[in-house]
Parts: sequence; C-alpha cells; structure tokens
Amino acid sequence: TLFRSCHGRMPRDCCHSQCASGCTGPTESDCLACRRFQDGVTCKDSCPSLYLYNPITYQMEVNLEGKYSFGATCVARCPHNYVVMDHGSCVRSCRGSFFEVEEGGVRKC
Repeated sequence: TLFRSCHGRMPRDCCHSQCASGCTGPTESDCLACRRFQDGVTCKDSCPSLYLYNPITYQMEVNLEGKYSFGATCVARCPHNYVVMDHGSCVRSCRGSFFEVEEGGVRKC
C-alpha cells in the first residue's frame, strides 16, 4: 500500500497517490513532486504510449497524444542530441549493436 501524505482530517486534505511528497491539493496535478512521471503539470504512472492498439483493425496505431520519457518527464520530442529507444525513452546514445538512424525527423536507435 502507498502512504498518502495528509495535512488535515478530510479526504480532500490528502495528497493524490501519484505524489511523491507534499501537495497543494488532492489531485495528481497538485503534487510538489511526482512519484513516477510528470506530464505537464500532472503526475502519472507512465508517459502516454506512443502507440495504441485498435481492436477494430487489430493493429497498433500512432497515438497523437503519445510522449517520450526523458528521465521522469514526459516530452513530445526528445531534446537536441538525444535519440529514441524502441520503448520510447530519450537517451544520449545507442548502446551495444544498435546504431542511430533518422525516421520521419526523429533520431532513433
């Protein structure tokens, strides 16, 4: 179970479970620091997936709301001089037998 920080006796006085420590209110947008990832002003378990499964077509489709993970932050694009790994993380360089390629304006491993 997760410990929830509270600054009063009412449920609205407790921080959301996505908060790592402290908050200014009860929602995942009121956290002073995020437990996992920060997407804009909202704390989340993970960044929005780059692809979503379409049960009608039985295919993976690009999620227009998808984001890459850059440390513990969700970003629409990886910063300059970073490349994208298959799982959607921004890294400084490709490792092992992987090498850098550019696909659709995105540098990938």
